[in-house]
Amino acid sequence: MDQKEEHKKATNPEVLAAKMDAQAGIRKGPRDTLIVVQRFKDYIAAKSQMRVADAVFATLSDHVREVLNRAVVLSKSDGRKTLLDRDMVPVVKPRRSEVLHKDADEAGIPQEVLLVVSKLKEYVKVAHGLSTSDGILAPLSAHLRRIATESIRNAAKDERKTVVQRDVQLAVDAYFSS
Repeated sequence: MDQKEEHKKATNPEVLAAKMDAQAGIRKGPRDTLIVVQRFKDYIAAKSQMRVADAVFATLSDHVREVLNRAVVLSKSDGRKTLLDRDMVPVVKPRRSEVLHKDADEAGIPQEVLLVVSKLKEYVKVAHGLSTSDGILAPLSAHLRRIATESIRNAAKDERKTVVQRDVQLAVDAYFSS
C-alpha cells in the first residue's frame, strides 16, 4: 500500500470512529491482571534463571490492553464484531531484528498461552463490545515472550537477577516506538 492509500484509509470515517471507540474502551474495560503470572515467571526462569517482581504484571496487563485496543481498531474498521488473529498479527508482528536474531535456546522452552483467556475476552467484550477469537492467543503470547526476552536483556544490563517493572516498561516503550 502506498502512502496516499495509507493516508486515505487512516482518514476514513469508519477507521477514525474505531480509533475513538478503542480509546474510550481503555476507560471502560476491567483492570484485571491479564497475564498468567506463574507461566510468565516460569518462562523467564527457564530462559534466564531470573526472578520476576510482582509489579511487572500490572505493566504487562496495561500493555496487553493497549495492544488489544489497537487490534480492535482493525476489526471495527473492517465492520466485524469479532476480534480475529488477522487483527492481532499486524499489531504484534516481530521487529526485523527479532526475526533475524531469534534465540537458539527458545526450542527447549514451553510456548504456552501466557494470558488469562477469560479475563482477556471479558475486557474486549466490556470495553469494545466485540467477541474474541481464540486465534489471537498464540500471536499475543508470542509477543509477550518477545517482551520478556527484551526485559531479561534490560535486567542483565544492570546485572540483576530479577526482572522489575522498569525492565518491562523499557521493553514496551521500545516496542511502541518502533
